[in-house]
Amino acid sequence: MEALHSYQQACTLRPDVTDHHFNLGNTYTILEQFQNAISKYDDTIKLDPAYATAYCNKANALFMLEQFDQAIENYKKCIQIDPVHVYSHLNLAKVYLKNQIEIDATQELVEKVLKFQSNLKEAHIILMKVFERKGDKEKAHRMKLDIEARFGAFDSVTDYRVDQARLSQKD
Repeated sequence: MEALHSYQQACTLRPDVTDHHFNLGNTYTILEQFQNAISKYDDTIKLDPAYATAYCNKANALFMLEQFDQAIENYKKCIQIDPVHVYSHLNLAKVYLKNQIEIDATQELVEKVLKFQSNLKEAHIILMKVFERKGDKEKAHRMKLDIEARFGAFDSVTDYRVDQARLSQKD
């Protein structure tokens, strides 16, 4: 709570400092106050329309509020500004996968992420899920074995189960 108060004061005292608004947005995100976070990321973007990570973080907050269309728009804006922003590509792929849309685009996004940063376990897991959704169970299984070999076995406390729940089909 001390950080929250400090950043609120900083924004009041120096409303022209982009990073104050951005950091307050991050603090609100940590506190799961996503509407407040979105507002601060909007303030950041007003001050610096080229602040790519502000669009990504705003999209993350929108994702948490299940405002997927707006999240997609903000991830795309981030990518437009910074074409190698790994987490915007990765998180856009998550939105597509979660909503069962753009499965080919999802695969392309994740493959691009893996070109940028080949050691991201989460990207490998999402790609495995893409192959499952495409019905290529054999390739998905081979990927699972490869992920286990590279990053360790899946069990109830690994990213796989968390991502599997997060990315499961909508009811």
